[in-house]
Amino acid sequence: MILWGGETGMVFEGNPRVADQVRGARRGGAEASHPAIEMISPQYRGGVRLTLGKYSTNTECEGVNPLFERCAGCTRPPGRFLNEADVRFQRRVIVIGAVIAGNLR
Repeated sequence: MILWGGETGMVFEGNPRVADQVRGARRGGAEASHPAIEMISPQYRGGVRLTLGKYSTNTECEGVNPLFERCAGCTRPPGRFLNEADVRFQRRVIVIGAVIAGNLR
């Protein structure tokens, strides 16, 4: 399931406005708050320009956490996905596929 941020000022079936439900929550945080949720990963998508030496390409980039690989059922190219140490030490890690890698050669 993918959820997008947003809010409404309308009350639906007795539920509070979304803004009232999330007031005080950490910005950008993604936390499982229901027993049926096994894992969760935030996802931020935007356009980027990647450069390697004299080659460059424009593409979309998604910022995720290490659980994203399992949540989304990703198949990855040779190499590795990002891990908890990458997040903890704020390493600059990127996972690219064969098409993007080919554009940078």
